[in-house]
Amino acid sequence: MNSLKESLKEEIKDVKLSSRLVDSPVCLVSGESDPSAHMQRMMDSLGQKMPKTKRILETNPQHPIFDKRLGFEDKKCRTSLAKILYNLAVLNEGGQLDCPMPFSQLVSDLMLEA
Repeated sequence: MNSLKESLKEEIKDVKLSSRLVDSPVCLVSGESDPSAHMQRMMDSLGQKMPKTKRILETNPQHPIFDKRLGFEDKKCRTSLAKILYNLAVLNEGGQLDCPMPFSQLVSDLMLEA
């Protein structure tokens, strides 16, 4: 999990193991004193800009994708998969990617490597 946290240090506050995720490999949660993603979107829609806060990435260690990630010896591939997982977590919570093109390129590149 340390390499996941290191790969995403610009995007997340922390990485934690989840006992509640079943089908998803990851999800994003807010810290105790941080506003939820839903609250941030609601305030944005009302014209009240809130500072962007880093979220906590919860991981499902039982998900098979983590076995695959460990199989990647190339650091670049591991970092790419970490960024893909983060972006999937953003999309799964109803958020929007700041720039979808790099995400698309990461997915394409990783598919070529697999």
